[in-house]
Amino acid sequence: MHLHAIPGIANAEVINQLLQPRLLHPPRLPEASASCPSLRPYSSNILSGLDTHVNLSTHSPPLPSSSRVSLQTDRSSVPSRRSARSYNPDTHIAVPSILSVGGGIDSSLRNSTLVDQGLRAVPAGECNTPLIEPLCIRPTDVKRYERNGRIQLRGDNGDTIKIEANTRSFSSSKYPERWEPQVHVEGARYYTHSSRRYFTDEKLCVLPDEDLVLINRTVDYLEEQLKGHGYTDADSLEIVLELVNEDQCGYYIADNKEETIFWLHEYDAQSMVSEVQGVVPPEHLALATRTMYWLHYGLFPNHQKVSPEIVAELHGYLLWYNTDSTTSRWSTSPFSGEDLQKLKADVISIDNKRTDAKFAAPIVGRLMYALLYQSFLNYHGQPVARLASNHNIMDDPSTASSWLFRILSLILLCAPHSYLRSMEMIWVDKIIHSNSWNRLTADFVAEWSSLQLMATVLFAGNMSFLAIQSVDRGIDVRSLSQIASCYSTVLSVYCIILSLLLIRAPTIKSWRGDSKDAEQIQKYLCTRPGGLKLLAVAFSLPFTLIFWALACLLVAFFCWSFQLNPILPSAGRIARVLLSLPWAFFLSLGIWLLVLEYQASSNPLVERSREWATCVASAYTEAKGKAHDQLQRVWCIQSILPRRSDAAQDQEYNLNDDVIEIPAGV
Repeated sequence: MHLHAIPGIANAEVINQLLQPRLLHPPRLPEASASCPSLRPYSSNILSGLDTHVNLSTHSPPLPSSSRVSLQTDRSSVPSRRSARSYNPDTHIAVPSILSVGGGIDSSLRNSTLVDQGLRAVPAGECNTPLIEPLCIRPTDVKRYERNGRIQLRGDNGDTIKIEANTRSFSSSKYPERWEPQVHVEGARYYTHSSRRYFTDEKLCVLPDEDLVLINRTVDYLEEQLKGHGYTDADSLEIVLELVNEDQCGYYIADNKEETIFWLHEYDAQSMVSEVQGVVPPEHLALATRTMYWLHYGLFPNHQKVSPEIVAELHGYLLWYNTDSTTSRWSTSPFSGEDLQKLKADVISIDNKRTDAKFAAPIVGRLMYALLYQSFLNYHGQPVARLASNHNIMDDPSTASSWLFRILSLILLCAPHSYLRSMEMIWVDKIIHSNSWNRLTADFVAEWSSLQLMATVLFAGNMSFLAIQSVDRGIDVRSLSQIASCYSTVLSVYCIILSLLLIRAPTIKSWRGDSKDAEQIQKYLCTRPGGLKLLAVAFSLPFTLIFWALACLLVAFFCWSFQLNPILPSAGRIARVLLSLPWAFFLSLGIWLLVLEYQASSNPLVERSREWATCVASAYTEAKGKAHDQLQRVWCIQSILPRRSDAAQDQEYNLNDDVIEIPAGV
């Protein structure tokens, strides 16, 4: 147990008094606490001061059950409600709120429930651990759409729901003190503090007491910090809190006047600008913070005011992008022309004041966020800006194609190159434009559908060709035209199967159709093994297969026409090898496609199997390293062993030094 200095009391006197066996007598609780049945025992912290260790060993008679306290020094016997927020056995004694240690404490301190620099008695949940400084977060870290929850089902035992007579108001669930619930027009419930300056999206009505205490303590901490930074009468500021772990809150501050967000601590903005690869000057960083402000504006809109200036700016953006998408194929608009027409009509309704601010604010916030984020991605307002969606503005050193891609491209008649160029015009600077991507995939699907139809017709033609008696000369022999026609048949079937998979892929992969944003498309392209090159190879396979199927049918017809049709024994080695080649190709192609799908799949079962494979690989690497270390101790083989590379050390020397930090208060 720690004992620290108490102002006005000699340290030696306190030590002598505590070393004497005595009872700790709890006083009567105030009358105001009697109405709180959930009031738990308090814990007393002995805070900053002299760091003197005292061993308390009391041998007093047991107290009555109503006032017994525990002075055990065995750390394992202290209960803990949550393992992550555990009791600190060096600094706490579980006793009621006001202490009487048999003298030695000033009477003025004994009448106070908060002793700032001496014995501080506050509820146990508030001071089991010191408050950890809150983290700086951004509005995208508010996990409104990621919170899991289930509504309990009503029982099937005949429970009825009755409404008493003359009931006109219905009391909702009990909400925490100082917090008021608000309902977003989308349906989500969030909470506002009684000061109208703090917001949180946490489920306060079902949070554990420790988390609720943590949020309230963070509010008090931020209030002191705001006063320390001179924000005393800043009514335009709004602070959002989010639990980042069991012991720490995250926060950001939105300024309604400046239309920006900021923090009271230094913030590493690397995650906020991760979508762009270029250098981010300060004025462009200001656009990023303004974009985050409008996301906050749409998340907590019920108290916001929609000014005519903002509506006019939003209407101007929509009007320009509507014109741009109509006159340019490579427009940078985040919406299609049809969507822009609908949105423009909605904004006109807001401008005519036909919509209440409670419903207009989330519309304005969401649209402004989408439009300003597009401006941020395209470096609008900078010396070099992207004016068309296929315009490359980043210094991207061109990398030579791998030998594998070159070989595959030659085998596939250079079709992967054309598909690769088409996708590179869409995925510019590793930024996808969903409208252009949807147009491209629509063209791909139309092409695959036509190739599938052609392969079906070709399959029927091969079946008819093999039925000719001069081609099929018996069970024991295989002619050259018959073998070529079998090749064409198998390739046609491959083309049909692969076209079916590719046509269905845009729907099941969520990168076409109803996916209005580019997040899923970006994730799909980034997770593909081999990048765009192998994806181009997969997309070009139907065209190549149907081409080689037609070529094989042409060879078969040529051999049959000019009687260049040698006969091979069907049970012979040459015939079997020739007929097994297309099946080997089919098997290798199927395995390759399955491996690509396995490496890029987001299925939970596949992800778990990947985790197991990673654990096995890491265990193998660790065992190999230990064996290497053991062998190095043997002097006779030490010289022939290669030097072991330390991955952690190598990573230390290859760290990226480009860190974007925003100073506190900026």
